[in-house]
Amino acid sequence: MRITTSRRRLAAVLVAAAATAAVSLASPAVSYADDTDGTATPSQDQFKALYDVTQKYHPLGVYGNDDYTLTVVALPADTPPADGSEMQSEFPAGMNVLGYISQFTKDEEQQLEEEVMAKGWIADSTVEYHIGVSYNAKDDVVEVATDAPESDTQALADAHPGKIEVQRTRFETQENRFNDGSPYNGGASIVNSSSNATCTAGVPIKHVFTGTRYMTTAAHCGRLGDVYQQKQSNGNAGAFFGRTISELRGLDTAVMNAGGYRGWIWAGGSSTSTTEKWIEGGTSVWRGMKVCVSGQTTFNHCGHPVSNTRFSASPTITGGNGFAYDQGGTRNSNGTWTGRTTDPGDSGAPVYATDSSGSAAFIAGMHSGRFLNSRNCGCWTMFGPRLGPVLESANADLVYASDR
Repeated sequence: MRITTSRRRLAAVLVAAAATAAVSLASPAVSYADDTDGTATPSQDQFKALYDVTQKYHPLGVYGNDDYTLTVVALPADTPPADGSEMQSEFPAGMNVLGYISQFTKDEEQQLEEEVMAKGWIADSTVEYHIGVSYNAKDDVVEVATDAPESDTQALADAHPGKIEVQRTRFETQENRFNDGSPYNGGASIVNSSSNATCTAGVPIKHVFTGTRYMTTAAHCGRLGDVYQQKQSNGNAGAFFGRTISELRGLDTAVMNAGGYRGWIWAGGSSTSTTEKWIEGGTSVWRGMKVCVSGQTTFNHCGHPVSNTRFSASPTITGGNGFAYDQGGTRNSNGTWTGRTTDPGDSGAPVYATDSSGSAAFIAGMHSGRFLNSRNCGCWTMFGPRLGPVLESANADLVYASDR
């Protein structure tokens, strides 16, 4: 283990290990590093062990380079030095981990995110621009992705020099399986009978006191009171699936009832597949964790690395209650990635991890949309609400396969 106090030394470690052309870190007071050479990509068990260690010290964020041979952990500015040293001693063996003290306290970073999400910096308040905001542990800045005008984003960056970096991009909400019957699975293809918007059923949940069962989907697919029907493979609307009885504010989640739902999700890779997985439980998410998404348009695909565990996307997901996961795969010579991505109609889909057998699903959250992340990975980054805030807001638990 080694302790680094120089910004130049920290940047040099990042450049050498992450192979990035330039690194701009905001004068960390102290950093903590493992001596590992970082030539091998860590296992999922190592990523989980690192997550368990870092959560004890309440990090602002975690960054990993493209092949995850280097992981950077940013601790709040008011972290006691003893905590940093103790965290350093608990880094998992065999991982190349660099920890440092950020320019932000947790309150300062959250206040800056809230200011961005409030949109007071946008001159024309009559236009509904989209905003994604998260803390970037690589550069120790609050990163803003938005389709707002450049004049507004420049003013925002100028008001917070060295603290905000802006990526102008476009956002896509994704409103666009098939012969399911009640009780329905999550991951089913559904259509809004009022707007004709096609989306994906999310996960079945049950009220913690009454046991009444519900199904989630993306709130942006419709409005309170809308009726959803099963969407068949020929495009026709089928049987009644449910009616929206509530919308969970800041979570892009609508809750439906009356359709009859069970603790399974569809997980096939084609329109005719009968593959399904049982819901074994929920899971938290951590940087580098590989997840699957199962939507009605692109079907089931896996291997998406979680890149952010506290993500907001205006106007749908607020308070850092979302998470982001990248396209994944391998990088081509032209900079594109081989991993799958979502398309319109996948909104609401369950996002999950599997056990070693590949048969059980551990729900991480739901899918909401995607944006082209040219600044970081040069890939499509997908995002949605985490499961925990959804269950808390709905006063609910998952419906498990073992529930009768």
